Amino acid sequence: MLLINEIENKAQALAAKVAASSGYAWGNGIEPKTREIILKASRRSIVDGFPLEEYQLDEIPYSDRNGSIAFFVNIAESGIGTGENYNPNAHEIIFWCEHNSYIAVPCALCNDGSGDFHEQRDNCFNAVYQRESPQRSQSPDRIENFLRMMVIADLHAWDKQELKMIKDYDFHCCVLLGDIPLEALKIIRSIVVDEPLFGVLGNHDEPGALERCGITDLTGKAVTVQGVTIAGLSGSHRYKHGDYSMLTQRESVLAAKKLPAADILISHDTAYHVMGRNDSAHCGLQGISGYISHRKPKLNLCGHYHQNLSRSFRGCKIRCIYRCALVDFFMRNKSSDYEVKRVIF
Repeated sequence: MLLINEIENKAQALAAKVAASSGYAWGNGIEPKTREIILKASRRSIVDGFPLEEYQLDEIPYSDRNGSIAFFVNIAESGIGTGENYNPNAHEIIFWCEHNSYIAVPCALCNDGSGDFHEQRDNCFNAVYQRESPQRSQSPDRIENFLRMMVIADLHAWDKQELKMIKDYDFHCCVLLGDIPLEALKIIRSIVVDEPLFGVLGNHDEPGALERCGITDLTGKAVTVQGVTIAGLSGSHRYKHGDYSMLTQRESVLAAKKLPAADILISHDTAYHVMGRNDSAHCGLQGISGYISHRKPKLNLCGHYHQNLSRSFRGCKIRCIYRCALVDFFMRNKSSDYEVKRVIF
C-alpha cells in the first residue's frame, strides 16, 4: 500500500503532466482552483492506478462553496489537438473535488435528463463512461477488478540501464515468466520493493533461482492481487538433459492437475501446439491445455517464444510477452479482457 508521502510525490509528477497536456504551466501560471482540482484528481488516480496522464482537463462546469466538478477527457480518443472533429463518445472521467478534501471522488454522469452528475464510484475505472450509454451502478460492463502488471520474460540479452526503466512506471504487481538471469533478478528485486513480486522458472533457469533472489516462486500455487487470482506453472517441454525447469508431457499434466483455479495462469510455455511449433523445445505443454480446458482461466501469460504474440485456446486468451511490457487486466461482471498497455523494452 502506498504511503501518503509516496502518493504525494507521484501525484505532483502526474499533475504536472496533466496540466501541461491541458495547456497549463504547473508553476505560477495556473489558477489556484485549477491547480487544486488537477492535484486532487491526480492523487486519486495514483491510489487507483488510473492512467490520468492519458486524459486532459476539459472543463469545470460546476462549482459552489463546497467544491467543484471537473471533466477530464481521453486525449487520444477525443481528437483534441489533432485538427480532427471532437469525438463526443470519447471516454471521460468526472471528479468531485471538495474544497476541504485531500483527494478527489470519481463520479459518473447520469445523462438521463435528471441532471444528476454526482453519483460516486468505488474507483476511477468504474467512473469512466461513454456518453451514448449512461452508467449505472450495476452497468453490465462495469469494471469490477483492475490489475496492472509489469511482465518480464526471456532476458537472454539484457542491459542494466534498460532494466531500471521499470521503476518509472506504476503497477500493482511484477510478474516474471522465466529465463531471466540471476543478476537481472537481483536488480528487479532491488527495484520492486512495495509491490508483490512473483514468477515462474523458464527452461534455462535452475531450480530455486527465484527464491535465492528473494522472489516468490508461484509454481503450483496461487496469489490474489486486486481481486484477481493468479496461478503459476514453470518450465517447458523437456528437450534436453540437465537440472533445468523442464517437464515431460506426463509430468506437465500431473503438475497442472494440482494447480488451483485462477483468473490468470502465468507460465513459461503455453498450451500444446497452440503456437504452431512442432519442435521438441517449443511444442507447448499438454498440462497447460488440460488446465485451460478444465479450470477456465481467462488469460494465460507466457514467454519462451521470443515474440509478442496473441493466441486463444478454448475461450482463454493467450499472450506471449517478450522482454518487458505493462499489461492491464480487466474483470467485468460478465466478461474479462486484457490490454498490453505499453512495451517497455
